[in-house]
Amino acid sequence: MGVEETLLMGRGNRMERAPAEPWRQAVEQSETRVRPRLAFMTDEHRLAREAAVLVRSDAGDVSWAFPVTLDRTPHRLAFDSGERLYAA
Repeated sequence: MGVEETLLMGRGNRMERAPAEPWRQAVEQSETRVRPRLAFMTDEHRLAREAAVLVRSDAGDVSWAFPVTLDRTPHRLAFDSGERLYAA
């Protein structure tokens, strides 16, 4: 299987190769099902839906990239990789 034909998928603490074609087919099918449910959205809705909101600290570092943050909040997140963050 060539590189162009595979995906890398995270499973626990491992990365595994998987064939790309089933993923492509699933994406195409989901687009067909989702499109009618999003038909109400105006161009302005779509802009907001696709926007990434970043908040910078006084030093210019990104401290929030919604919905996650390095700032302490009551909403703690822990990933299998060991990383710990907070949610907005």
